[in-house]
Order: sequence, then C-alpha cells, then structure tokens
Amino acid sequence: MKYLNNNHGFTLVAALMTLVLLVAVSTIVFIVTTKNFRITSRIIAEKKAFSGVEAGINQLRYYSEINGGSIAGYSVTNQSFGTDPYTLYSISDPLPGAPTNYPKKRDMAGYSISGGQTWGQLVTAKTVTGTNTRYQSRVDVDVGVGYGPVDISTLYR
Repeated sequence: MKYLNNNHGFTLVAALMTLVLLVAVSTIVFIVTTKNFRITSRIIAEKKAFSGVEAGINQLRYYSEINGGSIAGYSVTNQSFGTDPYTLYSISDPLPGAPTNYPKKRDMAGYSISGGQTWGQLVTAKTVTGTNTRYQSRVDVDVGVGYGPVDISTLYR
C-alpha cells in the first residue's frame, strides 16, 4: 500500500513529458522562422538584382539617346550604380538561347509623305543582366530598343 500512494514517479514522468513537448515546439518554431528568413532573403536578393536590370535599361536608353539610336556595339560589364556596391548591371548582345524572332525593323504607319518610302524603326536586341554579389542573385532581361523614324524601304534586314 505504501508504494501505491507514492506520487514521486509520476512527477518525474510529467516533467519529462513537458520537457519533450517544449523541445518539440521550440524545434518547430525554429524551423518555421529560418524558412521565413530564407524566403525573405531570396526576395530581397531578387529585388536587388532587378534594380540592377532597371539601372542597366536606363543606361541603355541614355546611351541610345546620345548616340542617335545606335546601340549595336555597346556593352558594359559589372557596372555599379547608386549606393549599393554589391548590385551591378551588365549590357551585352543577346545571350545564347534568347529569342531571336524579334523584328529587326518595324513599320511605322503615317510617316510616308510621297508614298514611295516606308518609314519605321530599326530594332536592336540586348540582354541586360542585374546581379547582386552579396546575395548571389542574378536576373537576365532581353530588351529590344527601337530607333526611328528612318526610311526602311531600302533596308534588307
């Protein structure tokens, strides 16, 4: 009878069960928190790389304006901008595997005065790449830049 009324063993089992439950809950909280942190870091990395693409497109547009629309030979590698030294942009000819079915020239209706000429835009394709070296992220965007109006009735490309 003396052993049946003793509660010391039950207290030890209850304490161990509580400890196991607390460790399980802590592990779940840790896993969820680190997963959210990785997702947030990835989103930040992609946004930083995309801001590099935007800076590269703005630079490409500016270069096109000051050079009469000609961007055919223009390229830049790992150019920094702004206050983040880890975010860079590059401008190059289209990467292998990029779409090549874009129009090389595009008609512009309404510009023909005498009826014998066809006016349009010349289109040049470039790939703008934004990278962030701190987060190891990269975004590639294929861009077509048009210049015109020019007489395209004599062009054969």
